[in-house]
Amino acid sequence: MTGCAPRFATPRTPGRESLALGIGKTAEILNFRTSLGPGLMPWQHEANAVATERADDRFCFRQVVIEVMRQQASRWTCWR
Repeated sequence: MTGCAPRFATPRTPGRESLALGIGKTAEILNFRTSLGPGLMPWQHEANAVATERADDRFCFRQVVIEVMRQQASRWTCWR
């Protein structure tokens, strides 16, 4: 992860698969853009990696809470 590390975050569990790569590719295909370029910001990718961890074909977390200060998320243009 580039940039500043989050102050509080659940670390990724080594060895568990996650859906983050597919979510990132989907964001690029749908032409989501951030100030860093196409796709998701690094913190968004990391949050997806932890939130979608899977073990034994089930999600590892029942509930995921993400709190972000205003204007810290990327802005996506949905309508042209």
